[in-house]
Amino acid sequence: MSLVLTRMQNMRANSANLDKYETRPSRYGALDLFMQQSQSQNGIISPELIDKAQKSIGRVLESPVIDYDSGVTISNTRSITIPDALNTSRMIQYTFVTYSWGFTVVPSNHMNNEIDVQREFDNQMKKHLYKFAEMVDEQCVAALNAAKSKVYNDLLSLYTNYADTVTAKYSQKEEILGDLEPIMNANDFYEPMHVLGNTGVRSLLNKLSEYGLYNEKDKQYQYQDKVWHFTNRVINGAGKYATGYVIQDGAIGMLLRYEREAFLRRKTFNHEWDIVTLPVVNMPVGSYYYGGVSDESATYGAATADNTRAWKEHYGFSVDISFVTSYNSDPDNLESPIAKIAVNTAATDADVTAPTVDSITSAAKTLLTVNFDDVMCSDEAGTIATGDIVDDLAVTGDHGTLLSAVWNATGTAIVITFSSDVGLVATDKVSLDGVFLYDANANKLASQDLAQVNAGATAWEAIP
Repeated sequence: MSLVLTRMQNMRANSANLDKYETRPSRYGALDLFMQQSQSQNGIISPELIDKAQKSIGRVLESPVIDYDSGVTISNTRSITIPDALNTSRMIQYTFVTYSWGFTVVPSNHMNNEIDVQREFDNQMKKHLYKFAEMVDEQCVAALNAAKSKVYNDLLSLYTNYADTVTAKYSQKEEILGDLEPIMNANDFYEPMHVLGNTGVRSLLNKLSEYGLYNEKDKQYQYQDKVWHFTNRVINGAGKYATGYVIQDGAIGMLLRYEREAFLRRKTFNHEWDIVTLPVVNMPVGSYYYGGVSDESATYGAATADNTRAWKEHYGFSVDISFVTSYNSDPDNLESPIAKIAVNTAATDADVTAPTVDSITSAAKTLLTVNFDDVMCSDEAGTIATGDIVDDLAVTGDHGTLLSAVWNATGTAIVITFSSDVGLVATDKVSLDGVFLYDANANKLASQDLAQVNAGATAWEAIP
């Protein structure tokens, strides 16, 4: 005799918040900033442009602009003949990026499942919305970076322009935020300023707020005249404590475009298109819904083995986005209303030693690894070197045939491959050609020469 056959099953209790940190939102300050500025009365996006962008699919959307005229002159004499002063105009085209996603729900699959249909739907929506927000936020940051100013007329003899980035020393971290206004004013930008920053900028702001009214030092002026936005998509370069962007009010925006049937809000007996405003991003996007029948017998094993013809709901969403920054006819010489800022770490400021090649690993003339004694950056702003730089290398007398030169994941070594070693002889060198490498502290690599062929002409070695 036994009670084993009537033993109770595992006790279960729902606690919907138990997994709430598995799928969680981030900060999407760049996305918020672009969306806010799209509606600004002071902005570059007109109501006409918004309207025409929405229905522009299948066509090229463009706007007329007039270039800056650097040749304007004012005479000190009166002439009977007034000369021409012709403008140069052009059409600029908007580039759209498509974002599309979707998911399905089979209600009957949940009849014998602890997860109900609504919870399934909610989690599907959340995880896709968070990913969408992250991707758009990331693209907003990329747009700011592409449009950042290369020209700074006055850095107050305090800061340095490294790779088009206003860079402050760690000891200047409490002053840089307050000096953004005069720096932008020196470039003739006087509108209210928005600052998009990462966690380092948030840290600076928190520290400044400790020095408020009635304190020994009142530093509220450093930050109270700016509008603050924060995102985790602004990444510090090597050796940087904080990074951000300063944007004049009205200098950026975004345009939305929809597929034809969504714009027309088409409905059929089983298909429906619409434009709906999604939570989290608060953005109107195109939606597409239809129902169908699906064989779910293999979806969840034994739990759905009998479900051979189940009703299946399909939910789709899509939108095309153009990330717009103010037109600049001559970025190399004309100031931009967008500036990038960075603050060094204390270690960065203390290090003034030029990085060097640490060692060479090579067993043949067709392959070598150049190991550096520090993380290498492609610019003085601390952007860690990545990718294939074979086009930035040269070999003595053009001997051999370079195939690739790929950085490792940490930026501390390059693996250089030759497709042919024909012509390579002792003491031939492989060198950087027209580019420079830096450590995280903006110290330039000690030598452009990276390695040389050994005396026996069998492999590569370090240069003495």
